[in-house]
Amino acid sequence: GEGRNAATKEGAGDAVGTGGGKGGTATAAVETATSPGAIGATLNDDVAKISEALTTEFANVIRSSCSCVFAVGNMILLNPSLLGLSASAVPLVGAAAVAINKFVKKASARHREASAEASAFAEERISHVSAVKASCRESDEADEYERMQGAVRDLGRAVSLAKGGFMGFVFAASSGSLFAVFRAGSRAVAAGRMTQGELTSFATYTFLLGLGTSGIARAMGEMSQGMASAERVYALVDGHAGRDG
Repeated sequence: GEGRNAATKEGAGDAVGTGGGKGGTATAAVETATSPGAIGATLNDDVAKISEALTTEFANVIRSSCSCVFAVGNMILLNPSLLGLSASAVPLVGAAAVAINKFVKKASARHREASAEASAFAEERISHVSAVKASCRESDEADEYERMQGAVRDLGRAVSLAKGGFMGFVFAASSGSLFAVFRAGSRAVAAGRMTQGELTSFATYTFLLGLGTSGIARAMGEMSQGMASAERVYALVDGHAGRDG
């Protein structure tokens, strides 16, 4: 009867909604990945991420690389000895970029999975709303969906904080490098090895080098996430092609 069907559908829905457990991970992952809600989330989020990585971020890498080459070339012409001070922030920024991008990539993957799981949960409950009402679980399902959305929000907040922290670190490292350049450059001006105009130009190129380095690190991180999104989209397409074949 309807009560039995409700219990069966409710159990299937719980398998989708609580797919984080070890026992039903494989089944839940398959159901979540092939549900219309998860497919819609993948097409909306991952396809947009791929297009952005192939257009905007690729252009950002080229632009930032040109900025770095232009800045380094002019800094060598002005004062090669100060170039070491300006470039001292580059390894720090690179190491921070690797660490933070690794965290952001994992957190973004968990964020996407949680979002797809919540979409699949909502889609399954809506399609079987009569079974949910027959089981008198409207409040329980609403609370579970709210919990899922809270998890999605927390993961998104963690990703945003990591990206913001990285940009703050880049600004601090660039400011420290700029301060060191001004301190050493003022001594060079006092000794007559540089003019004030050359020091100002060198400081400008130092700031440009910092912007270029941070731009490359950020764009490469976004492109890495775009590649992960491409893998998910191709896995989805190949899975449907295999079933159709």
